[in-house]
Amino acid sequence: LAASKKDPRIQKRIENGFIITRKFLKEKLQEAQKKGEIRSDVDCETLAFEIHALIEGTGLIGYLDRSVNVERMGENMFHNMWKMLRR
Repeated sequence: LAASKKDPRIQKRIENGFIITRKFLKEKLQEAQKKGEIRSDVDCETLAFEIHALIEGTGLIGYLDRSVNVERMGENMFHNMWKMLRR
């Protein structure tokens, strides 16, 4: 991250990757809404951002804190979120 602040080219590549990820998540969430798989009152753009933040944050915590079982925690977080989103 520190390097990206010093080099605008690195910053732009990271930014583009983040934009693509959120767009993909938003589209998948909108598809799930249309199929009736998740609640219709969910703001897909905001939820895409939240999921992306969870992914990035979990990766960072897992990298810095070896005591966390990231695989188990990720699965538990998925199930918690799914319970909140289901119709």
